[in-house]
Amino acid sequence: MDTEEKLHNKVSVTDYQAIRDNILQSWRVSKRTESKDRIAQALDAFIAELTTVGESPIQTSIQNETNASLVNKAKLDSLVVKQSAQIRLWLRVENNNKFIRRKKKVREHIERFCLDFYNAQKTTPNSHEYILTIPYENDKDLDKQVYDLFQDMDSHADMDYCFIEVDAHEIGTDRSW
Repeated sequence: MDTEEKLHNKVSVTDYQAIRDNILQSWRVSKRTESKDRIAQALDAFIAELTTVGESPIQTSIQNETNASLVNKAKLDSLVVKQSAQIRLWLRVENNNKFIRRKKKVREHIERFCLDFYNAQKTTPNSHEYILTIPYENDKDLDKQVYDLFQDMDSHADMDYCFIEVDAHEIGTDRSW
């Protein structure tokens, strides 16, 4: 198929929704609801962006084929974050026994897949302390996000036969987890 023919093919919103549902079912983290929810929100936002009226004939044809919006505007407005917290996180990774040597690998995976989402920065290059920026709506939401982060980090460590010790403090307040 020629490139021009591919560009002029019409993709309906139901096709995008089917692709979204397939991704959510086959995604590796589908058993963790918080990760699945984040992926679903990102896919909904991406589909909504694709279906907005733009300059491209593909986008206008997609907009003409759909009658219902994919993203509820009221729900989207309620998800707008109003605050962010600076969290100082101390993370220790240890092997479960003396025959396992995976601490560095586990720390790298946690940094890449858990902490990177919160724009984590190490305080010094060889330290175990990080500064995270966590956006939240209220205190309950912040607590949930921090505990979900701890659970994700623990599951990454547990998959590689390691365990973690975590201590987190909100900068400027007495709050700690």
